[in-house]
Amino acid sequence: MFTPEELAKIKAEAKAEAAETVKKHFVEKALADIGITTAEQAAEHFAGKHEAVDGGFEVVTPLPTADDEFRETDVYGLNVRVNRSGTKVELKVNERWEERLLQHTGSAKHSKFVVLPNSLCRQSSAKCGTVSCRVSHLVMKAFSVMPEYMTDVYFTAKGPTIMFGLDLVEHLDGLRSNAHLDNLKWASKQKFIQACAKRAARLGIPLPV
Repeated sequence: MFTPEELAKIKAEAKAEAAETVKKHFVEKALADIGITTAEQAAEHFAGKHEAVDGGFEVVTPLPTADDEFRETDVYGLNVRVNRSGTKVELKVNERWEERLLQHTGSAKHSKFVVLPNSLCRQSSAKCGTVSCRVSHLVMKAFSVMPEYMTDVYFTAKGPTIMFGLDLVEHLDGLRSNAHLDNLKWASKQKFIQACAKRAARLGIPLPV
């Protein structure tokens, strides 16, 4: 149970956080409307410029941080984009970007993931037309180039049948819940080959030559 003072403090903090979230949303939307999607583009566009406001004051237009930079990638034919910090994933629907809920088991041993609609994927969960994707994989695919020893197996005509569910990246701090680009690297060739061999043996299918 909370005291009245504690409840008041919690409500005030929640209100302030909500206001900051709304403000950030409209700043990002305003920048996107003029074609600015990265911190570098914003810095170049607003260099030396100020925005005039009522009362004679001038304020510098807020710029997105590097962690908020979005880049696009694809998953099973879907267009998605993710930010550098791995805290936001958006799906393109009818030419509009819609934010997807990031899900997590609550344990640092497990990766954050998003559920995407895809009834055509052979790995659709319970044939209900959805697939789950690790956020760390999306970050690496969007901001980095997948090694050749992975692409030969990953990009097949039927999609990542062997690769599905495999952990493609390593987390430098050991926390799978931390999907920031600076905390990720592609799994080594040795680990990748071992994981593929184990998966192929379990499924009873040959590895691609």
